[in-house]
This record gives sequence, C-alpha cells and structure tokens, in this order.
Amino acid sequence: MRASASVTMILGFAALAACGACRDDAASVPSGAASVQAAPAAGGKRTTSPEIAVKNLDGRIAQGEKIVAKSADSGARAALAWSLLDRATYLGKVSDLDRVLELESDLAKRPQADPAILLARASALSAVHEFVPALELIAEAEGKHADKTEVRSKRAAIQLALGEYDQACATFHELSALPKNHGYLLMEGVCVAQLGRLEEADRLLADAEAAYHDVSPFVLASIHFERGNLWERAGDEEKAKAYYRAALARLPGHAHAATHLAQLAPGEAEAILAPVLAVSDDPEVKAVLGLLREKASPGTGRALLDEAERSYDQLLAKHPRAFADHAGWFYLRAVSEPSRAADVAQENLKNRRTHEAYELAIAALTAAGRGSEACEVAEIALERTWVPSDLQEAADEAFASCGRKK
Repeated sequence: MRASASVTMILGFAALAACGACRDDAASVPSGAASVQAAPAAGGKRTTSPEIAVKNLDGRIAQGEKIVAKSADSGARAALAWSLLDRATYLGKVSDLDRVLELESDLAKRPQADPAILLARASALSAVHEFVPALELIAEAEGKHADKTEVRSKRAAIQLALGEYDQACATFHELSALPKNHGYLLMEGVCVAQLGRLEEADRLLADAEAAYHDVSPFVLASIHFERGNLWERAGDEEKAKAYYRAALARLPGHAHAATHLAQLAPGEAEAILAPVLAVSDDPEVKAVLGLLREKASPGTGRALLDEAERSYDQLLAKHPRAFADHAGWFYLRAVSEPSRAADVAQENLKNRRTHEAYELAIAALTAAGRGSEACEVAEIALERTWVPSDLQEAADEAFASCGRKK
C-alpha cells in the first residue's frame, strides 16, 4: 500500500550493524536441527537455504525461551529479544514485539550493571517507536562505558527513524569505514536515499552486498529489498521488481519484499504472498492481498480487509506509535476513513518527522477536509533540504485544497 520500509526493519538493520552484522545460521543451529546447507542464489553468493535459515531462527527462539524459563540470566533474555526482533524484522511476525517488550520489562526490573543490557532494552523500545526512553537508555549505557561504536550506531538509527537524516548519515558514513562494515554500508545507503542521493545510495547498497560474507540469507534479502524500495520510489518499477524478486529468491517469506512486489505484479500476488501468509501476522500482508482481490473482483477481498482492520485496531491499542504510519495509510487508502487516518497521522508526526510521516499527515488531513491544517504541515515539510516527489505531490494537493500558493 505504501512504498516504504517499516521503522522496525530499519532498526533491525541497525541491530545487525551494531554487532558486526553478526549472527549467521551456522553458528545458531539448535540441538537436533538439520545441518546448514549453503546454496547459490541470485548474485553468485552462497547462502543457507531459506527453509533451514527460518528453521534455525525458530529453533533459536524456542531454545532461548527454554533457557529463560529456567534461568534468571539477563544476557539470555537480551539474546532472546534479539532473535525475536530478527523474526519480526524479516518475516513480519509482529506479535513477537509483544514478547520483546515483556523481556524488556523484565530486564528493567533488574540491576543494570552491564551496558549491553541497556542497549538491548533500547533496541526493544526503538522497535515499537518509543524513541525518547530508548535514547535515554543509550545515554545511560554510554555513561557506563558501553561500546562506542554500538552506541553511535543505535543513536544514529533512531535519528534516521526520527527524520534527522543529516546527523544519521554523517555517523553511518564514518562507521562504514570500519571492518565488517556491510551493516553500516547498508544503513548509510538507506540514509542517503532519504537525502535524494539515489545513485550514491544504490552504490552503497551494492557495496554492502559485496562486503557481506556470511551465509544467512536474511541480510542479503534485505539489501535487495532496500535497493528495490529505492528504485520504486524513484519511479523505476522494472528495476524495483528485479530487486524484489532477488530478495524473495533469497527468502520467500521476506514480508516487505513480498508486499511491494505483489503490488507491482498483481497477477502474481497470490503466489508471492502465500509464503508470507504462512508466517507473518502483519496486517499489511492481508491488506495488500485484500485490496488486490477487490480490484480484480469487487467483494472478494472484503474479508481480508476486515481482518486487517481489526488487526490494526488491536495493534494501535498496544503499540500506537509503532503502527501509526502503516495504519494511517490503511485507513486512508484501503477503507476510506480519512478522519481516522488524519488523527493517527498527526500522532505519528508528533513522534517522528520523516518524509513519509509528513506525506501521510498532509494526505490524510487533505482527504479529511482539514485543508488549512494540511497546508500548515505542508509548508513546514517543504522547508526540508530535499523533498521527495511523493511529498511534493501531497503538498501541492493540500495547497490546491486550501487555496494557498505553493
């Protein structure tokens, strides 16, 4: 429904970058699991088969739950939270965020001598867009002599999620010169794309792929997704589709790549989304499929859209900041509830000032007949150094609705 990656995914990338883009599947096979078999895929690099990679991740989570149930160890809780964030990030298992927050709450009750635990808690809160307390935890960890690189990376990731692009990009540019830097190259590429430097961003993402030497398909799939997202937003749908297909060749269950490709190749949507629906409980997946079915044959997608709406309602009640952006677009575009979309969008804009947050707020306010408010937001948004075409179009519509000059 909207050509943008979730902040959860962006922050998940940052977590990988901060640990040197770390956890490969071969190192995490639980007892009794199948051994890792590397297989070639698009681009020539050999990675673990997606079935085994997902099985390993699920096994790591199950094993982590067993350890946590028997032990009071904070490190085990932090490790379990990382694995759950991986699954939420790559496979769209958004219900894992509930468990992540339970673990964070448990850790918060314990003495915080280890700064790494503070940083793990910050990542948990960041994943649901609770940026203020997350930044406070990062500052506390920094005061307790946490790893400087990890502190900088996590802070920059939040700055990126907040729309503070210049600061974030400068940090990731410095970090991308470090060894094992593919995670930082990825983050720098994602960041500079938000400044309109698309060719540079694409080159950085290509460099991230070249620098990646582990066997997990998760990271490569996400690099391909980001390159596809970059070119989709630039209007090059053929190039975008090629990268989305490359992402799904690595990981058929990659929720973001699947939902984007399904919208660009609606004739293949059912087949593209089937592997995702088997794992993901992100309402975005049902929303996309429901809309495509409705377009092809009115009435056939209604049940899915109703399910998606109920899910968004529930998620907003639990994690209002984390799902405000996607829920806002859903209310606006899928179920034509512009007033509700406008309310959600305004709350989203209070929490973060990204290009997408401004665009949603302007579009929703305009659709809700609140043209004066939409124009006020548009004027602020257009003060940015670089304005994406989608945001400019939303601003132009707002100005037309309220009779102001551009």
